[in-house]
Amino acid sequence: MTDTLTAAPAADLLAAAEKLVPMLREQAVEAERIGRLTDPVIDAFRDAGFFTAMRPPETGGAAIGFGTFVDLVQTLARGDASAGWVGAFLISHNWLLTRLNARAQEEIFADGGPGLAAAAAAPPGTAEPVEGGYRVTGRWRFASGIMHSTGRSSPPRVPRGRSRSSPASTRAPSSTPGRSRA
Repeated sequence: MTDTLTAAPAADLLAAAEKLVPMLREQAVEAERIGRLTDPVIDAFRDAGFFTAMRPPETGGAAIGFGTFVDLVQTLARGDASAGWVGAFLISHNWLLTRLNARAQEEIFADGGPGLAAAAAAPPGTAEPVEGGYRVTGRWRFASGIMHSTGRSSPPRVPRGRSRSSPASTRAPSSTPGRSRA
């Protein structure tokens, strides 16, 4: 899909997480004050290759297994629980984005970087068929990692008849104040 990203081996990812623990501890106070992870933390996660760690190799990922993912998140959480929490979502959601169709992936990964996406799991919205697609309406709860995401995934219900509906997945760009995206 892209040759811009290169994957770090699992051992390198875990070593990088271990090296970040002191920095995460130092940044935790500021993160608590501003209500999100600091830019240096997100940048360090990106630089270390964490966001693409679960992605398949053909999309520039390391394809780490679930056990390595857990080890990685636990190591990050030793530095700052919030960093582990948000990191877990952004890492795993990157893998989920690679499960979308080719057209969606081309849009998400067009710049060659990771697709940082927050997701809301509850489907309180609906997707009504309209000419050319669907009109999605609703109100979704807060999604962990939204302050660092370039997109969000929200699962609306698509009406199939009077008594049933089908789940769906939508992706939209995030316009979140407070985080510069240089």
